[in-house]
Amino acid sequence: MLKFLVRCLTLVLSAVLLLDALLSPRTELVQLDRHSSESSRISPAERSYTLHFAGGSVEHCSVGYLVYKQLADGDALTVRASRIIKMCTQIRRGDELIESHEHWRWMAVLAALLGFAVAFGWIRQEDAEIRW
Repeated sequence: MLKFLVRCLTLVLSAVLLLDALLSPRTELVQLDRHSSESSRISPAERSYTLHFAGGSVEHCSVGYLVYKQLADGDALTVRASRIIKMCTQIRRGDELIESHEHWRWMAVLAALLGFAVAFGWIRQEDAEIRW
């Protein structure tokens, strides 16, 4: 019963991911409201950096340290994000490209197809198990 529920959940998540990749991304003009960084619970030396926005439906983006330091609070930015998951795919300040993830659609489609393969039983846990 648990395997069936996991397969159903995988099917739904894969469908949402595929739909998100196929829909055209949204582009919004937002203002950088604030920066935040957080230490990883697993490894305190690793940090995650987030930009928080005001004035659009995209509320925040996870970025790398260089982008985090490059932008200041109050900057007017153009943010492109996926429609459903709202994953940031591009950040611009005026004409300057700050960050871009060009291959995000291919990665999302590939992950969705892998999810469908698991959901339909084409890939089984026993097949993926590493034997030592």
